Amino acid sequence: MLDASKKSCLPCGLHQPIRTNYYDGKPLFARDFITEQDYHRGHRQMHNALLHGAGTVCGLKLVQHPSETCRRDFVVVEPGLALDCCGQEIVVPKRGLVRIADLLRADLALQEQLDGSAHLFIAIERQDCGEEKAPVILPGCEGEGEGAFAHVAEGYRFVLHAGRPEDLARHEPVEAPRLDWVHSFSFAGAVPRAVHVNEGESLVQLGVQDALGARLLAHDGNTHDLEALIGGSASISDTASAREARLLFVAGGGFDAAANGVGIWRAGALGTPVEPLRVIPTAGAAARLAVSPSSGTLYVLDVNGADSRLVSYSREVIEAYLETGETGPLEGQPSLAFGHGFGGPEDAAARGASMIEITRDGRFLAIATPEGDAAGRLYLIDTALFRQGALTPEAARASGYAPAPGARLVLLNWSFDDGFLYTASQEDETIRLERYRLIDAGASVQKSGRGVRMAGRALDMALAPTEMRAYLLLADAEGVTRFTTVPLDPVKSQDAGDTPTLGLSPDAFRIEGIGLNLAMNANGTRIYAAAADQPETLPERGVVAVIDIAEEDCGAHFLQALEGCRFCGEGPHRVVLGHVAGYRWPGPDADLPVIHDRAEAREGELFLDNLTHRPLVPSAATLRQVIDCILEQGVAEGPPGPRGDPGAPGSKGDRGEPGERGEAGPKGDTGDRGPRGQDGRDGADGAGLLPGIPIVALSWRHAEPFPGGLGGLSEQVKGPGLAIAFKGKVLWPAFTGQTKAGPSVVAELEIPVEDDHGLIHWARPRMIAHPIENLQIAGDLLEGWDVLDEAEEVEGFCLRADDNTHFDLRLDLRLPFRVVFHADFVTDPDGIAVSGAFIGGRLPTGAAGGGGTFRSWFHVREER
Repeated sequence: MLDASKKSCLPCGLHQPIRTNYYDGKPLFARDFITEQDYHRGHRQMHNALLHGAGTVCGLKLVQHPSETCRRDFVVVEPGLALDCCGQEIVVPKRGLVRIADLLRADLALQEQLDGSAHLFIAIERQDCGEEKAPVILPGCEGEGEGAFAHVAEGYRFVLHAGRPEDLARHEPVEAPRLDWVHSFSFAGAVPRAVHVNEGESLVQLGVQDALGARLLAHDGNTHDLEALIGGSASISDTASAREARLLFVAGGGFDAAANGVGIWRAGALGTPVEPLRVIPTAGAAARLAVSPSSGTLYVLDVNGADSRLVSYSREVIEAYLETGETGPLEGQPSLAFGHGFGGPEDAAARGASMIEITRDGRFLAIATPEGDAAGRLYLIDTALFRQGALTPEAARASGYAPAPGARLVLLNWSFDDGFLYTASQEDETIRLERYRLIDAGASVQKSGRGVRMAGRALDMALAPTEMRAYLLLADAEGVTRFTTVPLDPVKSQDAGDTPTLGLSPDAFRIEGIGLNLAMNANGTRIYAAAADQPETLPERGVVAVIDIAEEDCGAHFLQALEGCRFCGEGPHRVVLGHVAGYRWPGPDADLPVIHDRAEAREGELFLDNLTHRPLVPSAATLRQVIDCILEQGVAEGPPGPRGDPGAPGSKGDRGEPGERGEAGPKGDTGDRGPRGQDGRDGADGAGLLPGIPIVALSWRHAEPFPGGLGGLSEQVKGPGLAIAFKGKVLWPAFTGQTKAGPSVVAELEIPVEDDHGLIHWARPRMIAHPIENLQIAGDLLEGWDVLDEAEEVEGFCLRADDNTHFDLRLDLRLPFRVVFHADFVTDPDGIAVSGAFIGGRLPTGAAGGGGTFRSWFHVREER
């Protein structure tokens, strides 16, 4: 180590620069040269710290050790540059080795913290050391006889520390939005049963009910001025709109045209007439509505106890219903009977809360019910299958939904990109918020994140478009209605450990009365919260609170510079390179857990996370590239604005002179009524589209690097081969034309080869197709099998290389290797073809018929 008395120590943060003043005849001492160095070093450090910040500038990626036997004890750091909080450069000129085992065994305090609930952080610190000792010539000088270091090497050292997930932030903390209660709609003696934000017409639709009946108030979405008042029913349970068709819907009971139903109005003629144009009949007096944003299809959840059902009406059917005035177009619409109800008057369906939600692309409809068994309380309906009439209540239940024992699903919301479903369940007096990933192959979800708990009873929920926070209407332990903000990072967190419990946000509102429901506008800047004194009877007062949501002012970051300069704290000046989540110290005598790269880690294994908690210091060139990319993609443009107001009516033209009345023509004779023809016979049922036999597993990871690179692939194809497994047995002679193994054009390996002109060709090396049996499958990965030389029926096959196969060609390893399988030509004994869709039939459309061509690829880049 460099002796502290022999080196200068620059202060961290602001300091007065001092430089050497030169003049002729000035005696120069060592401290003069040290001052000269400190002046330039100090300016560089202040520049780095105040103009760039701390973090990784480039490189310094953490990767697993190339030797599998060393991955318990070591992690490799790639070369790179970092800046610590004092502005000191930390240069790693070549690959470094983090000795995890040695550092852990030397730190007893760290061992105690690593109980599986904390992250193990890998960081780097600046550490200078002396180099090249030289003699001290002048007598009486410090270091005489011992020598002194002639140079200072600006080095580094790796350090480990622990951090708990709840104490960490992924990025710079974003200020919570400012919630402003700016206005209220008050209703004397009325209950606000339904609230809907009609973005197409820039209206807020408020459905209220009092002793005289029900009415829909349409307010201007910006000024909140009353635009129209329409009625026609004795009760209201929901309201919605169809943007492209410019229609408004009100569900309720007591219409003149039908006892119960969904009234329809045209948006361009609100208030004239007040009564609905037509009413779609329903069995129950309460119904919940959802409208597909993409197609305008109306979905009506007819809430009628055990006779509850879901019915859909396409835009074309509704238009025909309005134009013709006949009931014919409404007969025989797609319907799904549930066989159970959707809760009592205090549950979400009766309160108008978010328990039926459709994705923005209109593909999936989610419905929550507090009744029935726990696993069957979430319905995830593929709208295409539903409209075809090919859906049963059992098939509509979302597979993969795994609620806690005793939890009642009450609320749900889709993320803005339709990729995730957020749910709120009730466990006694505890709310559990969770996130589920939509599995695109069908009606299934997968839990994504550990979720959070909150005390109280969930009333309604809305999701910010940024998916950074949710807004929750709840009743606390005393029954008081609260409106609170819920951060979603803890909900989405993949960290191990118990589900955390959150409290109310500091700006939570108290809303007088009993909370009913929420409605949010499309850009997430305004929420409408409905409440009433006594919703089960006629209250003295109902209210809809208008709450504005002001997100963080990004421009305010520039003004933060006036509050003071960045200052480095008293703690260690280290730069975090990455972390390992859930690391557990196994004890002094046990082997340490293996640490993998993220791409190679299986479920439950530890992996290196290079990004989540690593601060980055991007260059000006990088920032410009990012901004140019954003601008080129049009992200800077906002969503389409609301439909403009209609123009002022033009002046009335002059009335023309009436024309002459023509003479009436003679009335023709009435013809005889012909006899009624016989009814035709019912045709035979069509065969329909037969589902194909799915491919369920591969022996490689699709689109990922092949373990061991080209050498590993060569060993694989000369040994067990590359294998594919089916869900069911198929006829083997389709592969080779006989029961024996042999060359096959049905399944081929394709490799990228570059010719002398720089052109890329897909070459097909000679491979032998073999039947396989005794398949060992984990998820969608085929891990083991027995190779056969002959078979009649098989559950899979493998491609193996013979002695004439080699890879010493001009391969272009920038491109992947591909496995191509022509599924049209392989069938089971009943003649049903294998599905060429990807694993499990997962197509973007959700369909999975037989036949087609299956392709999968992997990279064979050599490891460095």
